[in-house]
Amino acid sequence: MKILFVTRPIAPPWNEGSKNLTWQLASRLTRHTAHVLTTKGGKPQSRPHTPVQWLPIYTQTQLTLRQKLRLLSYLALTPPPADIFHFYFVPTLITSRLLSAICRLHGKKSVQTIPSLPATLPPATKISELIFADQIVVYSDFSLRRLTTLGVNNVTRIDVGIEMERWTHAQPDSTLRQQLGVNNEAILVLFAGEYARLGSVTVLKRIMPEAIKRHPHVHFLIACRILSPADLTIEEELKQMVQAQQLVEKVHFWGEVADFPALLSASDIFFFPVTEMAGKIDTPLTLLEAMAVGLPILTHDIRPLNEIEGLADLSLAPDDNALLERLSHLVSNSALRQEVGTYGQGHVQQRYGLPQMVAAYEALYDSFA
Repeated sequence: MKILFVTRPIAPPWNEGSKNLTWQLASRLTRHTAHVLTTKGGKPQSRPHTPVQWLPIYTQTQLTLRQKLRLLSYLALTPPPADIFHFYFVPTLITSRLLSAICRLHGKKSVQTIPSLPATLPPATKISELIFADQIVVYSDFSLRRLTTLGVNNVTRIDVGIEMERWTHAQPDSTLRQQLGVNNEAILVLFAGEYARLGSVTVLKRIMPEAIKRHPHVHFLIACRILSPADLTIEEELKQMVQAQQLVEKVHFWGEVADFPALLSASDIFFFPVTEMAGKIDTPLTLLEAMAVGLPILTHDIRPLNEIEGLADLSLAPDDNALLERLSHLVSNSALRQEVGTYGQGHVQQRYGLPQMVAAYEALYDSFA
């Protein structure tokens, strides 16, 4: 069958989770042919394993309002070169109604992969206006239960997958400690999350000063992309706090990095202190990537993060105080860091590989035949 992946532009830069997942799936199909939407001159991340049909309908890499209108016009007015529409969007009522009408217009079957559900869902009598496809895919049991409770029965969970070799074979950035001005005894705690969402920055402000006071050899490395003016404002406020508390030599703002595997491999602990997951992919790829490298993870015990297989009991803290204590345990014990990291790495390799994800989707497409 021919699958049209209806997504944001599949084109560089390759720094957005859902876009990367779409490409990883589309380029590895063996029983079906992928059609992907890109920009003029857009190029794949790597040579595809199977033929991919590129449709350059976009004029920008960002999914702006203008680009959304281009997408809707293309879908409504162009005879679709596919048997199945596969949508990769966090659904909204307006877009779901439009996309559902387009499917009916062309008489096409559809799949919705929903990276995360909105915090508030319509009642059961209205849920079909938001969740409309013939087959629904979610990433967590938490999202699956939310939908089935509302009477959505055509839903299944398919785990995300990562390109395991890229992470398990990652070589550490050999110049990182020199650039930071730290010695080999320093413990590098990496935060690579988001500024404006998920509550992480509030936790960082509470924990970093106390952790550094307890362990003078701890250094926090903050590697976050600037996605909006709000991110820039929050980063500046965090820098001011760091300066006011005289932590400049211990907290390093690294921004977006070109070689994320090398950064992960050069770090000692992956710190992901989110307090809520609304609007964030149910299974954050950065967590799986850090685990695949072999880093111990520290995060809060919240849904759906606590479903990720391979997170040790130590990794999931019930509150900020427990998070600080567990960070102290990991900082003080290199053998414990190794044990927790190895435990997570093994589980990620078993459950979250690309072959498992691709096989599950191929079986889903087969069910339409």
